[in-house]
Amino acid sequence: MHAFYEDGGQFRAERILSRAETTLQVEAATGRRRKIKAAHVLFEFDTPKPEELLEQAQAQQTEFDIDFLWECAPQDDITVADFAHEYFGEPPTPVQKAALTMALHAAPAYFHRRGKGRYRPAPPDILRAALAAIEKKEEQARQQQAWTDSMVAGELPAEMAEAATTFLTRPDKNTLAWKAFEAAVAQLESTPEALLIQLGVWPHALALHQHRFLATHFPRGTGFGDVQAVSAQHDLPQAQVTAYSLDDGNTTEIDDALSVTPLDGEQVRIGIHIAVPALAIQRDSELDKIARRRMATVYMPGEKIPMLPDEVIASFSLLADQWRPALSLYVDMDLSTGELLAQDTRLESVCVAANLVHTDLNGGL
Repeated sequence: MHAFYEDGGQFRAERILSRAETTLQVEAATGRRRKIKAAHVLFEFDTPKPEELLEQAQAQQTEFDIDFLWECAPQDDITVADFAHEYFGEPPTPVQKAALTMALHAAPAYFHRRGKGRYRPAPPDILRAALAAIEKKEEQARQQQAWTDSMVAGELPAEMAEAATTFLTRPDKNTLAWKAFEAAVAQLESTPEALLIQLGVWPHALALHQHRFLATHFPRGTGFGDVQAVSAQHDLPQAQVTAYSLDDGNTTEIDDALSVTPLDGEQVRIGIHIAVPALAIQRDSELDKIARRRMATVYMPGEKIPMLPDEVIASFSLLADQWRPALSLYVDMDLSTGELLAQDTRLESVCVAANLVHTDLNGGL
């Protein structure tokens, strides 16, 4: 005797070796033995052999017209055994019962499972909604595959152009676009970065890395929007020094300067002067929030992102012949011995004598 039963969503047919009160010991064609619950057995049969029954049932399962099955079934709970008898018009064979069981089980939109060997045909409105959802899912799968095939061929679908720019920074992994892209990366055995460059989303690696950096650290953009202007007017003591700034020719932020003032004998006073736009920025003002978010100017080859708006930079840069507020550190030292004699920090006004650039100095050497 053989048993046809369900095991974890799969149907099996195996020879019965022994029985207990609630269990059976069965043996597969491979010789593997297992103990199963008697309640899981759908029916027992003598012929054909278990492996032949499964093979024939799987072949016959594909011949059913599931729409016709649904139309034939009564709109109530049904057992496979009863439905098989009505459908085939005579006592069904084990192969027919197994095939019908597999067919009903494989069509959950049409037949809702109600227990072991029991199903209920879906109501018409629920079936229509389920079929529409299945069709939509299949259409999405076809679209996703078409996009994947296009990217594997080296072409970025126009519908994905905008979404592709987010794949490295904030991808929505539930979208068809991302799933298609992920499949293309796997199929090509590539990387997201390499495929995006290959598809022309970014012209080169530098542009890709700049985009990733900006999206991560400047998600609101690098602009400042409408920020209230601040004034560099101040009432600070004027430093009696001759100071110079030294920068490259493209510098727009003159934020530091240096002075050397002779004292007695071999002694000198070295002054380091730093621009202080913070004097005009009120705590918790929009400018203060911007500065705290950015913390520093970002420098990169041929480009930079300033910490403060250009208007503020221009007002507080230590430009030549302009009195500007500065935080100064003075260090007195003896040049003959290198001894540090004194130091002092002051908030004052500094007028830089000249804004020197590296190229001017190099040319004079």
